[in-house]
Amino acid sequence: MDSNESLPTRKRGLLGGSGEARLEAGQRSTLVDPLYLDPVAHPQDRVALDAFLDQDPLEVEIGCGRGHFMASMVAARPTHRFLVIEARMRYTLMTLARVHATGQDNVRLVLGDAKELLANLVLPGSVSALYLLFPDPWWKRKHEKRRVATPEFLADVSTALKPGGVFVFRTDVR
Repeated sequence: MDSNESLPTRKRGLLGGSGEARLEAGQRSTLVDPLYLDPVAHPQDRVALDAFLDQDPLEVEIGCGRGHFMASMVAARPTHRFLVIEARMRYTLMTLARVHATGQDNVRLVLGDAKELLANLVLPGSVSALYLLFPDPWWKRKHEKRRVATPEFLADVSTALKPGGVFVFRTDVR
């Protein structure tokens, strides 16, 4: 590498790095699924996501794990819209498989770090319910930057919620 060339900048602490940094490094998702959108890499996906999110009621899950919760939610509430922001591709794939098994299409999944994406994807005051269920605690001090439940992120959650909106946060960590 030439000394005048610079590496793409990464926001430290984001799982997988920022979306823009991944694009600059040539790391694009090749996943093709009608329920999966990549609004950072594809402008048409951003337009499709905005149209999907423009309908009420909207619920958001941060980190879907293996997808059991989201699959049950989309089946139980077919008139609601759901947005899932997941940082890991393997969990995104598991969730897509479980949601497809329900036969519902009232959910969209976005791969990325919610600390970076939440405020950019949803309009202030548009979310009826937001779920943050059992996030990784990141015990070590050097991993503190990866924690999701930070004061800055919780401010974004507060901004995203409608008046009277519900924030469900569950953890098994003291």
